Amino acid sequence: MTLGWLLEGVASGRVPKTRPSTPTEALTNRLRLSLVELDQPSGLACRPLDAPVEVRLNRGDRFGIVGKTLMILVADRTGRSAPVPFGVGLLNPSLAHTLEVVAGPLTVRIGPGGRTGRLGPALCGLTGR
Repeated sequence: MTLGWLLEGVASGRVPKTRPSTPTEALTNRLRLSLVELDQPSGLACRPLDAPVEVRLNRGDRFGIVGKTLMILVADRTGRSAPVPFGVGLLNPSLAHTLEVVAGPLTVRIGPGGRTGRLGPALCGLTGR
């Protein structure tokens, strides 16, 4: 499927027009597009992630996660995103990842997304935030 095929499909009516996003969908999409997950350890000091923490992130910030985490974008008055998983997945069994903020600033709630064997989730490099 190419972009040209999609554009022609929309113009001809074969591909239906999309409906407007709900506020939750818009925030969820913003969160997904604002963080890039790198398959490498952060090299930063880590602490166990036993409960959710809320942090303010700016473009260019990097932090690490170990295991699986769930993140929610918190918007001031407009609500919250749906939870988005980061970390261990079906295609990448690695436990350590670095996340980079490519569009910010963002306020996110980062919480544990479940245990991975004997290793629980951990957050790296966000002390003092």
